[in-house]
Amino acid sequence: MDAKSWKKLQNFAYVFYGLVLVHVLLVLGKSAISGGTQAAITLAVYVVVFGGYIVARIWRAVVDKRERVDLVETIRDQGFEA
Repeated sequence: MDAKSWKKLQNFAYVFYGLVLVHVLLVLGKSAISGGTQAAITLAVYVVVFGGYIVARIWRAVVDKRERVDLVETIRDQGFEA
């Protein structure tokens, strides 16, 4: 598998994870709203895990972008063309 195909597959995985969260919300949402404590706890755990993943992924993307910019500046500072 080449790099471009792998990147497409990875991006598709984000859509899949989002759909899993929507599925869990639809399945457990009604029970959690009706007062089902086990459903509410399970739903809360899913939301915390997915929310934490989203925050970590966005943070990682920002850090990666910052590092890429610093690398380009470093190459230019050393007299090379980027």
